Amino acid sequence: MQLILWRKQKLSSIIAICVVILAVLICIRLSVWQYQRGEQKQQQLSQLAVSKEQGVLSWQELLNLPSELNKTGLQVKVTGEVNKQHYWLLDNQIYQGQVGYDLLVAMTITGESVPL
Repeated sequence: MQLILWRKQKLSSIIAICVVILAVLICIRLSVWQYQRGEQKQQQLSQLAVSKEQGVLSWQELLNLPSELNKTGLQVKVTGEVNKQHYWLLDNQIYQGQVGYDLLVAMTITGESVPL
């Protein structure tokens, strides 16, 4: 009887140790992931600072940029026709301390056939 209890205790101890080791490994992996995301964010912010120094891009300049370059945050000036039937309102957007909506509108750029 004592042998059976000892084996159950040993088995439950081994399971508990495995669960703790797994939790520690998951935490380590998440910390590495968070560090890598921080590095990516820093690179993106430095890239945005450089692009702001260049000013507003034209549509053609944007198309000439390398495809692997992250274009998030770049300012682009375009002319075209707004498609009034396709628009989206983004709720709860904050601008200069006030809550409101952001309006996303589909448009066709002058000289292009595919809507943006």
